[in-house]
Amino acid sequence: MKKIKVLSGAALSLSLLLAGCGEENSATSSQGGSDGGSEKISVILKASNEEYWKIAERGAMDAGEKYGIDVNVMAPASETQVDQQISMIQDQFTSGTSALVLAPSQPTTVLNALQQYKDSDTPVIFLDSDAEYEDKVSFVGTENFSAGKMGGEFLADKLSKGDKVAIIRGQLGSTTHDERTNGAEEALEDAGLKVATVQAADSDKDKALTVMQNILQSNPDIKAVFTTSETMALGALRAVESKNKDILVVGFDGTTEGLESIQAGGLTAEVAQDPYQMGYLSVEAAAKKLNGEEVEKRIDSGTEIVTKENVEEALAEIKKYTGK
Repeated sequence: MKKIKVLSGAALSLSLLLAGCGEENSATSSQGGSDGGSEKISVILKASNEEYWKIAERGAMDAGEKYGIDVNVMAPASETQVDQQISMIQDQFTSGTSALVLAPSQPTTVLNALQQYKDSDTPVIFLDSDAEYEDKVSFVGTENFSAGKMGGEFLADKLSKGDKVAIIRGQLGSTTHDERTNGAEEALEDAGLKVATVQAADSDKDKALTVMQNILQSNPDIKAVFTTSETMALGALRAVESKNKDILVVGFDGTTEGLESIQAGGLTAEVAQDPYQMGYLSVEAAAKKLNGEEVEKRIDSGTEIVTKENVEEALAEIKKYTGK
C-alpha cells in the first residue's frame, strides 16, 4: 500500500461543508482531499438533514484535507431511510473505495452489506454507532456509559440525597440509550438520589412532552429529569414549563437548538457530544490504517457538560463548522 502524503498547513475552507440539505428524498455527497489520488475513503453518515451530521461531515472533510486523501461523504436525507444507506454501502464497494467510514442507522441491518468488505479486507471504521462486525478497524464516537454518568454526576452536584430524578430515554433495545441510561442511573444512585422512573420516549419531542406530563402527575415531587437525547429534553422542558415547575432538565447531544435553550434559561445543561471530532478522527483512523499504522480499537471523540456558564463558547464552536 502506498504511503499517504500528509499535507502540513493545508487550508481548511468552509466551502468544504455540505451545501444544504438537498431534496427531501435525495442523498447528498461531497468530496475533498488531494486531486488524482489513488486512495479514496467513503464516509456514509446517517442523515443529511441534521446539523449534527453536517458538523461530522465537516470534520471528515478536514481530515481528508490534512492527510491529502480523497474523502467522499454521503448520507440519506433522513435516518429512517435505512435501505438507501445500505444501497450506498454496496455502491461504494462497487466503486472501489479504499476504506469505509460508516455511521449505521441500524447496526444489525448493515452487516450483510458489509460482507463484501470483509471478503476483500477493505478497512471499515464505525462512526457514532458501533456494530458487531468482527473485522472492524475501530469505533469512533461517544463513550455513552461514561457520558451518561457525567450527566448523572452533574445532577447529583445540584441536588440533595433522597431527591427524586426521572429519566426519559430513547428506544428500548438501543445500546446507545441503554448505556446513557445506565451511566446516569449509576451516578445518581451512588450519590444517594432516587431514580423515580425510567420511561422511553423514542427520541421524539412530542412523545417526551406526553411522557413528562405523565411523570409530573404521578411523581409531582421530582426535582430533575435526565434525558438521553436533546429532542426529548426539549419536549420534557415544555411539560415542565407548562406546569411552572422548578425542575432541572438535562439533555444529551449539544446542537444549536438545545444550546440556545440553555442560553435562554430553558434547559439546565446538556451532555454535549463532539460530532466534528467523530468525523475527523474516523477519517484519520482510516488514513492511518491505509498507511500501515496501528489504530486503536475504540477512540473516544469526547463529551462535555454545557451550562449557562460555557454555552456561548459552545455555540461559537458550532458556528465555526456550520457557518451560521
